[in-house]
Order: sequence, then structure tokens, then C-alpha cells
Amino acid sequence: MKRFTDAFLSRFLADLWKDRGKTTVIVVGLLLLSVVIHLTTANAQEVTIQKSNPSQFNVVSAPLPNFPISSSQTVSGPIANVDPFIGTGGAIHDFPGAIVPFGMVSISPDTNLAHAGGFNYGDPDIMGFSQVHEEGVGCADLGNILIVPTTGGIATSESGYQSPYNNLAASPGYFRATLTNSGTTAEMTATIHASYNQYTFPARNGDANILIDVTHALSPYVQGGTVNVISPTEVQGWATSGHRCGHSNLQTVYFDAQFSKAATKIGTWLNGVTSTASSQTGQHVGAYFSTTTAANEVITVKIGVSYTSVANAVLNVNTEIPAGTTFNQILTNAQNAWNTELSKITVGGGTSDQQKEFYTALYHSLMIPNVLSDVNGQYPGPNNSGVKTAAGYVQYDFFNTWDQQRSNFALLALGWPERLSDMMKSVD
Repeated sequence: MKRFTDAFLSRFLADLWKDRGKTTVIVVGLLLLSVVIHLTTANAQEVTIQKSNPSQFNVVSAPLPNFPISSSQTVSGPIANVDPFIGTGGAIHDFPGAIVPFGMVSISPDTNLAHAGGFNYGDPDIMGFSQVHEEGVGCADLGNILIVPTTGGIATSESGYQSPYNNLAASPGYFRATLTNSGTTAEMTATIHASYNQYTFPARNGDANILIDVTHALSPYVQGGTVNVISPTEVQGWATSGHRCGHSNLQTVYFDAQFSKAATKIGTWLNGVTSTASSQTGQHVGAYFSTTTAANEVITVKIGVSYTSVANAVLNVNTEIPAGTTFNQILTNAQNAWNTELSKITVGGGTSDQQKEFYTALYHSLMIPNVLSDVNGQYPGPNNSGVKTAAGYVQYDFFNTWDQQRSNFALLALGWPERLSDMMKSVD
């Protein structure tokens, strides 16, 4: 490995000397990447990194993560060496929820509003599961549009609907937890622009609830939002928040949620007061859907997200999770997407823990930046310049530039040049 990196960098730097001044950032990034690779593999017996054809990938033999997913799911390929719980405790601010590579949607549990990743490993309660998160940042933002299954009375705030939990499980594209207050198991997976949620309820008589807290956010600077109940199986809305790290940024997250079972009781809330009104606008708004369930009855919820409009949120979810698509189909698609991307770098030798560390780090590197444009190419222009359209490329945003320009862009240039090209167009 050392011979590979030294020879590669020597030739690369020689070529750059002929055309110096144009790619300083890439040089610095590659140097840092070399250091990272040396540190990661320092104690490995033999490590080989190469571009590979995913169909020819030889699976590295290693144990599943410490929190294996349910036996009904089969995990194989590089994702078996990823533990999404690594980095979720303390000041690292990773999140363990479901996301596809560079996805707009990253549905993940929130346990702590002061934690920039939302989930702080070891916290006793889960508030619920919000649709969008930032990976590994130091300042809290996003965490918008929270959904949570409950039983009993309707709660309208985090302190009311949060619950202790057990039965944790996570792998790339999948998350599971059982909320012990209600005895409900929540599973989730994702596409680029949507989440697919599967809730297994206990037997309840009219008070099996699904709550959507529209204005929940990790940012303390929530500007308010709107919720509109469309039918007993659909709700839409939006929320605005931001001011990440004290800056002036604000973003509006639009959503459309579609339920597999019609509710028998529907309502909304405004500033903690529940109502039968179908629409609310204000600082703290949400909606609830209640029904009767048999023991182990499953209800699914598909949620499309957009930064452009509610109409595009509908378009996103209907395009990526069309009617009749099952949870397991979307989960399989997410797992395949991760195996394809992670298998572009292969590792052999070393210990199983070192392999897990490597692939988990690579997994985290491929979570950001995030797709901003919708399936029709539309995205919000900078500085309130209106809706733009990405023609012939994908628009990205949420660049963690302090870290990415030093090393991650160099990594993407080696294995994901097409994506990096779109990212550079996104900041042009």
C-alpha cells in the first residue's frame, strides 16, 4: 500500500508541476488522503485498494455490526462491514439512520436537540424520526419533519411523545428501534428523495397513532411551518429553519406523507392545542392520525421531501416509491446502492475490526454532500433567487467545505469523478 500511494503521489505531483497553480486543493487533499490510508492500514497484514467492477467484488469475510438487523433481512457485501452506530456518541455527530449514497433524505432517530447529528448514542429516549440530517457537522441544523408512532393520548411536544427504546438495529439503508412506551417497532429505509417507514403496532382500540411534528428541528431557529391534512391517508406541509453556525441561511423543507391505512380519527395542533381543523400555520404545528390495530399489524408511511415545493415532494415520492412498491423492495434497492458504491474500493487483510473501521469511514464519506435537486431537476436557487433547474446534472448542497475541500473531494475524484463533476457545477 505504501509503495502504491508513494508512487502514485510522486507521479501525480510531477505532472502537476508542469501545470501548477490550478489544482492546489486536490494536491493537499491527496496528501491528506495518503496519510489517512497509511493510518487506517498501519497494522494490516496486507491491504489492496483498487477500482473494481462491483459485479466482480469478492466479499470480505467479517462479522455483522454489533447491532445486526433482523433475521428476516440478509446482509452481504461491503455493507456487512459497516456499523452506522460508530461516531454517533459525543462530539462526532454522525447519525445512524437510513440514507442512500448522497441522498437528500436521511431519516434517522432524534434523541437530543443539542446533538448536531440528532442521535446521541446512549441517550435514554427517542423523540421520533426526522427526515433530513447533516453528517458529522459541528453546528445543528435540519432535523425537520419528525414522524413517530405512539399509542394512547395525543402528545404534541418532544417531552410528551418521546419514549425509551430497545431492539436497535442499523445497516446502510436501514434502521430499526422498538419504542417501549407504545410497544411499537419502527423500521425505515430510504430512496434519494423519500423515506419508507414501517410500523408494527400492538393491538389497540382506536388509539394507535402516527404523529407528524412539522416544526420539530435540530436548529433552534425554527421560523414556523404549515400542515395540511389532505385525506385520511395523506398529509402535506412545510417548515422553515436554519441559521447554521450563526449564519443567515434558511431553508424550507416541504413534505408529502402517504399512509397505507386510513385513519379513523384525524386532527392537527397549533402551539400545543389539538384541533379537528385540517390545516394549521404557525410556530409549532403538527398532525395526528389514529386508528384501531390488531396485534402485530403493520402500517407503512411513505414520505417525499423537497426543498422546492409540496408539489415536487409529491412527485419525488410517487416517482421513487410508486403504488404497490413494498418496504423490502426499497430496502433491497438501498442495500444494492450502498454495495455498489462501497465496492469501488476493496480491502483485504487486517483484522475484522480494521475492515469495519475502513468501510464505516468510507460509508460516512459517501453520505455528503447531499442531492438538492428534485427528480425533475428543480432546486431552490441561492440567495432567494427563485427556483432553478439542473439541466443534465444533479444539483448538490450541504457542503461541509471546511473538511471536504481538504480530503473528501480528492477521494471522490479518484472513485466517483462523475458525481464530483456535478458537485463542482453545483458551486459554480
